[in-house]
Amino acid sequence: MKRMHLFLLVLGLCPVWSWGQVDGYAYRRMLTGLRTTGYHRLVLPPAVLSQLRPGLEDVRLVRLPVGDSLPMQEIPYLIRSLAPEAGREACPVRLLRQGSNQEGTVVVLRRLDDQPADLIEVDLAERTYDLRARLEGSDNRLTWKTLGEDFRLIGLATDQMTYRYHRIALPVHRHRFLRIQLDGEVRVEDVNLWAQAPEEGERQPFDLQDWQVRNNTETKVTEVDVTLKASYPLDQLRLQIGTERDFFRPITVNYLKQVVETDQGQREIWREWTQGILSSLEEPVLTGPVVHTDRLQLRIQNFDDLPLEVQAVSLSGPVYELVADLEATASYALYYGNPAATAPRYDLVYFRDRLPDTPLPVSLSEEEVLGEAGEPESEPAEEDSRLT
Repeated sequence: MKRMHLFLLVLGLCPVWSWGQVDGYAYRRMLTGLRTTGYHRLVLPPAVLSQLRPGLEDVRLVRLPVGDSLPMQEIPYLIRSLAPEAGREACPVRLLRQGSNQEGTVVVLRRLDDQPADLIEVDLAERTYDLRARLEGSDNRLTWKTLGEDFRLIGLATDQMTYRYHRIALPVHRHRFLRIQLDGEVRVEDVNLWAQAPEEGERQPFDLQDWQVRNNTETKVTEVDVTLKASYPLDQLRLQIGTERDFFRPITVNYLKQVVETDQGQREIWREWTQGILSSLEEPVLTGPVVHTDRLQLRIQNFDDLPLEVQAVSLSGPVYELVADLEATASYALYYGNPAATAPRYDLVYFRDRLPDTPLPVSLSEEEVLGEAGEPESEPAEEDSRLT
């Protein structure tokens, strides 16, 4: 009962609106598919996100008036980011033996639980190495079964970059003991065992307008300029590299933050978004904080090697959902795109932990472009099609 009263308090504070209060909003979409009363989930598509300010504050959900009895009313909502998160949990192990000589290095571990681990990380004292690893399992330390071999561990440390790849994918097994054999004499500082949780969340791709690749022979840098169809909130870049040889290349990604007017004309302001190492041992995927932009600059340092062949570029960002308590008998509209709007303040933000994890879905109609009075300049596209 207490939970119900809290939600009623939120709804009771909904401000009454008039048509004049939607002035300044450039677009409107009607909510569709509403059949029951309760909390609903509205996914904001890329076409809506591209019209919003970076903070997503220029969105209003409105219950439309019914005659003179029910006026227009602003409905509280909460926008949630469904950015995927890949977690992992440490699995306890005990180091039983470690030894090394000119023939190689051996590490023996004992597992202390039955959790299904799937990743081993081997930390070495050396900064530079190129090793092959063999992984074995046993129940009694007398008979060993090969779980995998030819795993590659890489460590690079130069004036230009530092890179380390020290992970071994652990196959499904039930052995109490694990033995790692490395084909080089090194000092193992630590070994960690992990159970990786599957990535949870939702991600959506964004359409590109164009992308161009230039190999600068003077700077030995591959330059990739990417233009999106609109400004989107993105946090992941994925490349497709066309080469079968090993490579390790530093990469820096800048994004266009804004364009300002000066006495000399327009000036573009760029900021660094993320950086990393492109490696043939890992997927060419870079993740950074969410930024709203329509242009990226990728700079791949080749040093004295042949340039990498960038065959494809894709960008994506988290799905954003708007959650609100809706009545089945009412009609609702989403107003958005207002550069002067400030973030709304609803009581609902204090009760986010009480919202259902899987609200019922609703959809949006086609976009309507609004005039200065906050009313459509033309009929919605689906109504136009019925008149032709």
